[in-house]
Amino acid sequence: MTGSRGVVTTLSDLPAHLGRQIGPTDWRRMTQQRVAESDAVRKADLERRLARLTPREREVLAMIVEGRHNREVAQVLGISPRTVEVYKARVMDKLDVERLPDLIRLTLM
Repeated sequence: MTGSRGVVTTLSDLPAHLGRQIGPTDWRRMTQQRVAESDAVRKADLERRLARLTPREREVLAMIVEGRHNREVAQVLGISPRTVEVYKARVMDKLDVERLPDLIRLTLM
């Protein structure tokens, strides 16, 4: 029986799937489905963030994630190390990360 505020007051008021027992196989399937859905959401979010980067920012990001230092990136791209720092700061801002390890972790998704 359902109370005045829609509160479940008897077991018969529960939706059918809540009244049955969930076996290990069902639990595993449900968990895998949730993980897949959350992975898809994270991937879509990352793609949305990466789309905001300019081509040059993507170049800098790729080299930083490879483990190159600012001087190396600057030399390869023909710009100053300070400019690389500026690009890296913009990338981190656009991707909404505060630390370099978070930036690398984000790109490994």
